[in-house]
This record gives sequence, structure tokens and C-alpha cells, in this order.
Amino acid sequence: MNTGQRNSQGRVIFRGPRGGEYVLGAGGRKIRSFTRAPAAAAAPAAAATGNRNTQGRIIHRGPRGGEYVLGPGGRKIRSFTRATAGAAPAATNALSRRLATYLKIGNNEYINKLGTLYNNRGRVLLDLPYINGNRAHTRAFNQNPRFLKKWVIPYVGPNRPNQALMSKLKLKNSTINHEGKNMVGQLTGVRKKIYYNPRNGELYFISLNGKKHGLDNTQTQMNYRVVAKNTRRYKRLIGFLDPLYPRAAIPPTTPVPRRSSPELLNNMITQIFVGGRGSNINAGRYTADERNVLVRRLTNTIEQLRQLRNAKKKEAANARNTMRTTGPGSASRLLKSRIAAANERTMHFNDLVRSYTRGLRAVKPLTGVVTPRARAMPNTPNRYTPAPANVTENMAYANLTRPHLVVKTPGVGVIYLSPNTFRGLVKNAARVNIAPANVRNWLRTARRNFPNDALFRHPFAPKNVTASHIRFSRQ
Repeated sequence: MNTGQRNSQGRVIFRGPRGGEYVLGAGGRKIRSFTRAPAAAAAPAAAATGNRNTQGRIIHRGPRGGEYVLGPGGRKIRSFTRATAGAAPAATNALSRRLATYLKIGNNEYINKLGTLYNNRGRVLLDLPYINGNRAHTRAFNQNPRFLKKWVIPYVGPNRPNQALMSKLKLKNSTINHEGKNMVGQLTGVRKKIYYNPRNGELYFISLNGKKHGLDNTQTQMNYRVVAKNTRRYKRLIGFLDPLYPRAAIPPTTPVPRRSSPELLNNMITQIFVGGRGSNINAGRYTADERNVLVRRLTNTIEQLRQLRNAKKKEAANARNTMRTTGPGSASRLLKSRIAAANERTMHFNDLVRSYTRGLRAVKPLTGVVTPRARAMPNTPNRYTPAPANVTENMAYANLTRPHLVVKTPGVGVIYLSPNTFRGLVKNAARVNIAPANVRNWLRTARRNFPNDALFRHPFAPKNVTASHIRFSRQ
């Protein structure tokens, strides 16, 4: 090792690994007896600056005249840049100013406000284990609670007292720890305590500054965010271990994976057509997720069938218009066959719409609830269609109550219904139970939200009655 000193002949004095000093003679021979040069012969400060590189490391000269510096572990580094007299103080001052903005948490360890770790040379410490980074953040918070950004402050771990924080936030310790994951889904080995609200059973982490963070909240640190499936599992586990956990907050057992969309649709079609028109569709055999899938598939199918039905209906109408201007003959016979075929397909698609609508109403029944907003809506103008004198109710052959309902379906005569009869028809067909006092408000809501959905089958014609066909009479 170069001591930076010289003997009386100007040769560099080296120190061996055991502490012995020597100089190199001719041919690199070690000479251990020599006379040290007097102190006045020492190099000035400006010359000493040139004996270091830009990082401040001492430049050594080998026995053959080659120069090198010693890196980590004593490794010889032969490529370096020699420092000049004016550059070394500038670099040192810049590094000092940079480190002054960081918080020193160890002998050679600094941290910035975002939680990034640096060494005493201002270089970022990369590839550190997560547990080391968590400990560094905890030391920084203990040293200065206001230094780190609030989203970097770590959560309470298993070995930290937490009674004061629990009392402040009114939370209970679940005695369960959650282990974080890195960006690729691997466990980090860092565990944090899970707390719960004794009133509603919600689960939280607590940061060291006394703030609570929901397990699946978007503000929760990415490494500790929990998906909804694991949150349900934690709640069931805490409910099993802690008798104080609210029973109503314990979620049911996770259902089995739902069936595929084609399988569900095939099951529904079997229920619709195999049992016949008079059979009931059992919607209880589907889970909530499966019902949502069926609602989407059935709604799309019904819309496609309606488009096909309307296209065939338009085709028959066009053929009839053409036939009016065509004389008798082969062309007329061809048009008649086209009209018959189009009408047949129209009825076929119409039957499919009715059948699939019956299945849709089984998994998504209309509701009889009337919201306060619907009650506050302005009254819909009623049509002036009073029942003629001495007319009884068409359905039950009883006297009409006033006001009564007037049903005008296109292509069918007018029928008159009492509100109670209307409630019975809708309950049997659409499975909607309407309270007697809510008939008017429910119809008002139906005309705004689903005016073209079938409520029940017309009693005297093969047509559906929708909310847009029904009005209250003025008398």
C-alpha cells in the first residue's frame, strides 16, 4: 500500500499487509532498511491533489510504474481519471449539497422523500431486498416523522406497538398479517397487520402516521393491495378466529366457478321449450353472476329476433304493395307465396321473442317498487276515453271502478280494466307485485323506463300489451 511518503532518495514508501514498510529498489527488489525523508520534503497540498482520482481515491504506482486505484474489496482499477487541483473541491461540494437534501439513516446510507436509498457517494442502492427497504423507511420515519411523503410511510408491522393507533381509529387487531407482493406477483417477505372495524367489519392497514387504508382501496400501497377474492377470504378467517367480529359482515362461502355462457343459454332454452308454455322457469338454479350473464345473452338475442321479425314483416308488406299493381298470372302467384312465407317467418320470430322474453323475466323480473322520484314526476295527461254507459269490465264482468284503465292495443278493440284486475294480470305474466296505491305511479315509471316491454298477453287477441298502450281514464 502506498503511504504517500518517500525516503531520503525520493523513493515511495510502501506498507505491506502486516504493517511493514519498504521501498522498491532496482528490479523491484524490496528494501526494508531506508532513511525517511524529512518533513519539509513532503509534497505540497496542490501536488497531493494530483495523486487522487476524481472520486477521491489514492492513485498507487506498481513496481513497473503502472498506476491504479483500489476499488471495493481491494480490487485494482487501472482505468480512472486523475483529479485536477480545481475539480476536486467542486465535485465534493456538489455531492455534499446533494446529500444535504437527504436524510442520513446509517453510516453510509441516505434516503430521499420518496423512499429511494443512496450510499455516501450519492448512488442509488439497487436490488435491495424488500425487507431492507421496509426497515430503512421505518428508521427514516422514527428519525423524522415528517420527512417521507405520506404515501411512502410504511404500515404497522407485527413487531410494533399499536394500541394508541387502534384507540384513535377505533379499530380492532385481527391477529392476521398480510404479506406483500412485488410487481411480478412474488412474495416479498414483509408482513403487515390487518385491522377491522367492529361496527361494519371492513378491513384496514394502519400507516405509522396513524392513517387507515382499506385493503382493496386504490390509495393503498401497490405492494399490499388485496383483491376482492382475498378480502372475502380474510373476512371469513377473522370471523372464525375472533368472536367479536360482526356476524353480518362475514361473506358466504365463495361459490363454485360459474358455468360458461353457452352452457347457461342452453340450460335456459331447455327450460323455456321443453316444459311447454305453461311450465314455470326455475331461476333459483342460477347464481347472481350467472343471472347477469343470462340477462345479457337473452337481451341481445331478443333484440336480434325483433330485427329479423321486423324485416320479414316489411318484406310481406312490400310484396302486398307490389301485388296490388300486378295483374293475375304467374307473377301474382309468386308474390302470394312470398307473402305467405314472410308471414310464416314473422310469426316464428314473434313466438321466439315471446319465449325468450319469458326466460328474461324469470332471471330479471320487473320490480313493483316506486321510487320517490317517480312520485314527484308531473302527472301524465290522461286520454279522454270514458267507458260507455252500462259497460261491464271485459275481464271479470264486474262494474268498473273509477278511474279505470283503458287499454288501446293497435289492431285490437279497446278494453277496460279495473286497477285490481290489471295488478293480477301483471303479477301472473310479468311477476311484478304492485301495491294497490302504486298502480298510477308504477305505470308512470314503466312508460318512461321500459315502455315497449310486454306486461301481459292481450285477453282477446294474440298481441302483447305494453305500458305505452295503457292509460287511466279521466272518469
